[in-house]
Amino acid sequence: MQLPASLTQSCPGNLYGFAGECVPILGTVELETCFGEWPVSRTLLIQYTIVDAPASYNVIIGRPALNRLGAIVSTKHLCMKFPVGRKVGSVWADTRVAQRCYEDSLRVKRLPSPGLDLDPRSQFEREGPLPAEDLK
Repeated sequence: MQLPASLTQSCPGNLYGFAGECVPILGTVELETCFGEWPVSRTLLIQYTIVDAPASYNVIIGRPALNRLGAIVSTKHLCMKFPVGRKVGSVWADTRVAQRCYEDSLRVKRLPSPGLDLDPRSQFEREGPLPAEDLK
């Protein structure tokens, strides 16, 4: 997406992925984003975080935007619905494009991630109450 530098704002920091990979944040931009098709549509000002990372998609709508929209997302149905006055707006994904994005995401080069111990119990095994005295 080619955006004029005048629209972007500096935002130092890093974005961390699910596997612990780290990507530097290049900036942020606020854009009016239209959800749905007229006459059952809504337009919101959404703040996007700009990163340079290999991905099969070009934008992620985060929870804050989905909550402001009042959206309900069904990944099974590839659909998002949201209130528009007394009506319900919908955004449907193209199944062919969704399939291609999924296949592309499997081909994206993964960065090596450090071995993570995902069992939270191991670090707290010694913590907890101890007996005050020996029982008979």
